[in-house]
Amino acid sequence: MAPSAPPRVAQLVLGVVALEVASGLPMGLMTDFVPVWARATGVSQEAVGALGALTGLWSLKLLFAPFVDALGDYKRWSLTLVAIIAALLVLTGLAGDSAPLILAVVAVLGGIQDVALDGWLVALVPPEQQGRISGLRVAAYRTAMAIGGGGAILIGGRAGWPFGWSVAVAALLVAGSVMTRFPRPEVVRPPLALTFFRDLARWFVRPETLLIAAFSVLFRIGDAAALTMTRTFWVDSGLSTDEIGLLGALGGSALTAFGALVGGEYATRRGLTSALVLFGISQLVSNVVYAIVALEPARLWTLSAGAFEAFTTGLGAAPLVALLMRAVGREQQGTRFAALTALLGLTRSLGSLISGYGASWTGYAGWFALTALLAVPGLLLAPRAA
Repeated sequence: MAPSAPPRVAQLVLGVVALEVASGLPMGLMTDFVPVWARATGVSQEAVGALGALTGLWSLKLLFAPFVDALGDYKRWSLTLVAIIAALLVLTGLAGDSAPLILAVVAVLGGIQDVALDGWLVALVPPEQQGRISGLRVAAYRTAMAIGGGGAILIGGRAGWPFGWSVAVAALLVAGSVMTRFPRPEVVRPPLALTFFRDLARWFVRPETLLIAAFSVLFRIGDAAALTMTRTFWVDSGLSTDEIGLLGALGGSALTAFGALVGGEYATRRGLTSALVLFGISQLVSNVVYAIVALEPARLWTLSAGAFEAFTTGLGAAPLVALLMRAVGREQQGTRFAALTALLGLTRSLGSLISGYGASWTGYAGWFALTALLAVPGLLLAPRAA
């Protein structure tokens, strides 16, 4: 089928929101709703922890990305996977002991769907709109995670878990129906052969690509190293579970979404270099704020630090996504974007892995101060990367 005409601005915005909702809802369900739902229905803590680990299967997307790029088209892949994931989520609520296996399949398919959605967007978004659209992408994704996580939890806790689950699945199907109106991109589709992997390797080892990959890791490592410990700090500083839920799942997602919109608009108007430097500094400052608050924890200051952290996370995410969109070029968009985002996933995992040991050794205040220093190399590299 021939590709459609380039989308108008309003159509582009609607399509971006729909695609990011389709991506963020399954992740929100897996990371927030499933652990609460499972524990509330009597599942052991050990089993809940194992369910949470299933999100790691999203990283397998890199293995499947070449097939998405070379076979079919992004729109067909995306719509098919939305329908399959929605059907599997419906079955999960009815599956009993088989639910973990179905959720594992959902995690794998969710990663493959993200490859198709990312490739679709990279192919359609014009370069001059990448900053603004990247902010919208992060905002829509975070909002979808909030709906699938905190929103579904609040609905499920009041109206019953099956109803909360059903509302999230219904929102996923609505996003899929909107996606059918989004145009099919015109992309170069190389055959899946040795030349595909040779070209991918050549792209990745280019100095420009290696520079952007290194910068992406360094730009996020400070935030990643602080993130897990901020959540345990909330608990140890005396916040209630209601406060943590509202701050982390709903309020935090809303502030991150708002920050992403601001960051994307700023990057479009002032350029990526200015955005990456300024918002990289804001991420560093958020870690310093946590270090100061951790010296004498108080409820109001802890909540304020969490809100500021969420906002600056959105600010920094928007120009970084725009940079990655620009870096992949016009070929193998899904696979190349998956490779770069997989590095960011590795950064989060590495940061989380070392954070517990670091905070135990230095205390919360010392660890948050150290994570601020970890952000400095990324800031120094930002002008060259942009």
